[in-house]
Amino acid sequence: MKQAGWFALNLSRDVHWCKRRIIKASDQALQGGQLDYKFEWDPAKERANIHERKVSFRKAATVFRDHNQLSIYDEEHSEYEDRWITMGVDSSGVLRVVVHTFERADENLCEIRIISARKAASREARQYREGNP
Repeated sequence: MKQAGWFALNLSRDVHWCKRRIIKASDQALQGGQLDYKFEWDPAKERANIHERKVSFRKAATVFRDHNQLSIYDEEHSEYEDRWITMGVDSSGVLRVVVHTFERADENLCEIRIISARKAASREARQYREGNP
C-alpha cells in the first residue's frame, strides 16, 4: 500500500516512551515538502543496529527525503505503540527498510522514533519498483 507522503498517516493513540535515553539527530528537522521531521532513537539500539545490519539511524533517517517512499502500518508489532514500516532510498542511494513510530506533533512537524533499519531484500526492492512505476 502506497501512502501519499506522510499526510495520509494518522495515528490513533499517543506513543508511550520507555525509560531510555533518547537522542536527536544533528539534522533534527529534515525539510520534506511541507513537513519537518524530528528524529529520535535509543543510542544502544543504534549501536546494535550498526553492528548487526551495518546502517546507522542517522543514515536511515534520510529515507524520509525520498518522495517515492512507501509506508505501511505494522499491525503485527503495534500492540504497545503504533509502528510503521517505511521503505525508501537513503542519501547514499541504497534502498532501506526502516521500522519506526510516527507522531504528528502539529501541522508542520512530525516526530519519528527509529527502531531498526536495514538494507531492503530483493523481494522488497521489487515491491518498491512496482509501487513507483
